[in-house]
Amino acid sequence: MLKKLLAAMNRLYPSPDLAPYTTASAPVWVNGEERTALLYALLYLPEFVEVEGSILQTFFVLNAEEFPKSFIEAKNEKKNPLHELEDSFNYVETSYIWGSVKAGDHLTDEDDKLFAECVAEAWRGRLALLYPTRRFKVSVITPPESGDAYGVSFHELRQETPSLKS
Repeated sequence: MLKKLLAAMNRLYPSPDLAPYTTASAPVWVNGEERTALLYALLYLPEFVEVEGSILQTFFVLNAEEFPKSFIEAKNEKKNPLHELEDSFNYVETSYIWGSVKAGDHLTDEDDKLFAECVAEAWRGRLALLYPTRRFKVSVITPPESGDAYGVSFHELRQETPSLKS
């Protein structure tokens, strides 16, 4: 992934001396700002909550008080399997998280996908760190799957209970 990231950095943020970046620290040192680093840390290290045994991301939760209630209501309706419900509540459209994108500042499709892959990899690590005894499937969702944007979603992988045959 580092090679892909460096290629993207060289294209999006050319170095001042026009020599390609060859280390991960170079584009950060030349173009980065401390204050924005903390801002982006929220995306890569999100908070999670447990609601009735399900782990849910809270990065894009607009109403923290209603969020658990809406999940419980949807779970009680039993319209979808639990893993699909978790995926839907844990879905973040990485293509649209920026509130102030100027015309022409959108990423290419390839870069948009790379960004979603970076978020997914960070979330895999975060979930493994916070819940070491549980397993999760973190997926990059492509525009054909979502309708028009790249995104990231996850659900817990659970042991299926064998059914008893009479």
